[in-house]
Amino acid sequence: APTLADWRDAPITPTAFSDRVLEIYEEGQRQGRDPHAFSVVGDCQSIPFVFMGPYGRGALEPDPAESQLWKAINTFEPSFKRWSVSARGGFTAASLLNPLQADPELCKPGETPLSCEFRLNNPAYVLITLETWLDPETVDRYEVYLRAIVDFIIERGAVPILLTKADSSEISGNRHIINPIITNIAYEYQLPS
Repeated sequence: APTLADWRDAPITPTAFSDRVLEIYEEGQRQGRDPHAFSVVGDCQSIPFVFMGPYGRGALEPDPAESQLWKAINTFEPSFKRWSVSARGGFTAASLLNPLQADPELCKPGETPLSCEFRLNNPAYVLITLETWLDPETVDRYEVYLRAIVDFIIERGAVPILLTKADSSEISGNRHIINPIITNIAYEYQLPS
């Protein structure tokens, strides 16, 4: 599988979308995914109060130089305001796949937070922002869970969009431990990151 020698060589924003992204989207449309809905999967940095929600509440607006973002905000307005059952403080990559972590008031018995989110929101896109992994020595498990999440999303015809961490709290010694995994999975699967 292709990888990058250094995750920091990846473009900050995609310059184009791969044919694979279009295939996933088209499959999702065949499955009935809502093209105007996105879901957020992640930890405390992904809850609406912190991530995207300020745009949904009108507390933030795009800079005039980025006026093209209004189209996205208007198209996905309900998603910007929505509190996802797959975004919660304390969530890790493993939590999203664990039925014991599902919201008992909104999710059905046996559903994981991720499967529950798909049933409730039916997204065509899923933003993945999982920034926490406490033990650098077991980061290989983070990769296993992140791959399982990406595979789950793709099987359901939604486009995963992987977000890297903006801070450096995941550095172990002088080595980033999470961002290289996120970027290389996105690169391997031909997904936006």
